[in-house]
Amino acid sequence: MTQHKFRRPGGFYILIFFWLLLTSLFLIIIFYFNWNKEQLETQQELFKASNSISHAVDNFINDIQNSVYSIPILSSNFNECTSEVRTSLQNAVFNNPLISALAIKNKENKILCASLSDITTAEGLNPTAQGLLGPVRATKEDKPAYIIQQPLGNFILDVYILKQVLDQILETRSPYAEMVVLYNNQSNKAVLQIERNKQSRHWQASPESHYLSMNEISNYAYFYIAAVDSLKHIQIVLIAEPKIIRQLTLWHKLVTFLAVVLVSGLVYLSLRRFLNHFFSLHRAIVNAVKHERFFPVFQPVYDLNKNRYIGVEVLTRWRTEHDEVIMPDAFVNDAERTGLIVPISLQIIEKAFKECRHLLANHRDFYLGFNLSAAHFSHHDFFHRFEELCLTFQVKPSQILLEITERELISHGEPAITKKMKQLRSEGYSLAIDDFGTGHASISYLRHFPFNYLKIDKLFITAIGTGAVTEVLSHSIIQLARNLKLEIIAEGVESEKQVEYLKEKGVHLIQGWYFAKAMPIYELMPFMNGVKHE
Repeated sequence: MTQHKFRRPGGFYILIFFWLLLTSLFLIIIFYFNWNKEQLETQQELFKASNSISHAVDNFINDIQNSVYSIPILSSNFNECTSEVRTSLQNAVFNNPLISALAIKNKENKILCASLSDITTAEGLNPTAQGLLGPVRATKEDKPAYIIQQPLGNFILDVYILKQVLDQILETRSPYAEMVVLYNNQSNKAVLQIERNKQSRHWQASPESHYLSMNEISNYAYFYIAAVDSLKHIQIVLIAEPKIIRQLTLWHKLVTFLAVVLVSGLVYLSLRRFLNHFFSLHRAIVNAVKHERFFPVFQPVYDLNKNRYIGVEVLTRWRTEHDEVIMPDAFVNDAERTGLIVPISLQIIEKAFKECRHLLANHRDFYLGFNLSAAHFSHHDFFHRFEELCLTFQVKPSQILLEITERELISHGEPAITKKMKQLRSEGYSLAIDDFGTGHASISYLRHFPFNYLKIDKLFITAIGTGAVTEVLSHSIIQLARNLKLEIIAEGVESEKQVEYLKEKGVHLIQGWYFAKAMPIYELMPFMNGVKHE
């Protein structure tokens, strides 16, 4: 069928509007849930990373404590700084590279013995405090270090750990982490802080001037606090930068966006294709009905017993404005679905009555066969107008055969249809079940309908002589029709072998290309007058 171009109906613009609206709404919902998921995943990631750092710090402190307490000289009571004690402290530092110095001091913060001779006292530190203190310098030349104070009887043992060692322990591989803070919740101060370099993303020590207070930490959208069990009042605070999180999750958002747009686009194209087909075909059918572009063609039915044509099946054709002829397969389903099949049928019936007026008048036993669907039976005015046409053109009910497909019966076999069929039969119209064998109607089911003809579908006729299962079925259908006392019409007969088989089985009404194809009225009349098959 040639595609016709029409102005786009409002349905297209409504489709575009709703597609954009639904796509936008769907994107908002998707991104809202993704945002919530992002929040949860970020908190979970920070929880895992901060706890991992906390465990690392605990393990480090425990290892240091175990190493220090294993010094033999310290396992007994310390009294004075002898050379033996100093040597033990020096050996402990030498054997553990993580320790930069050891010192024993009294509770007045005075160093009594140390691994370094020039070690300086860290001023301003609480000599009785336990935990992490600093930063300090063990000597004037040393790098910054932190002190872990441990009780030693009446004395205190200071373990000096270089700041850079602690910096490395605080580092995490989590891409979400932007800063890690060792925070003293007693003094409400950051003890140690590292941060990522903005360019390289490597960890580096934060200047003390950048150390965050808890008020500043709480201003961040993403942070997590974990306790350090081995150090009193010390917490791990891990901070994430929202900008970095957005960068890390950008690819996921992009993939989600593209997936939604792709699916939405496919749905839109499918709907557009459907509506384009529906509206263009629907409008074309409406236009064709308006301009009466549908016309009848006639396929004769031959009676082998009478050796003449006894009727025709009236078939519908559509001639476009470009003079193309369109077969029913291209439009009949849409016409039935939209109800346009009724005005099309009325046009065909009227034209057929008009064109066959003399034929029907001169041959009172000649009939016209019309195909009906459930839409005709459910239409409030179809049969009223149909009977008016019969009266107008003086066509008797006995000259009409109404054909209803088995599929239509099974799909729409309502009591109202059965009632109307019985009324038509009582008025003298003939009824045929069309395309029989393609559905699943049983004998008991068919007995409810007042048919007097059965048309065998072409599918079974084609199988004659092939040995196929459908050939056996065709014999069964013939037997079924006889049991129901139905006159049989064989459709789609195309060969002499098929004719002989049907004749042998007692089927004498034949329709098909073997005798004649469907033809317009100007070919039918000469054909009827001049051709007979012996």
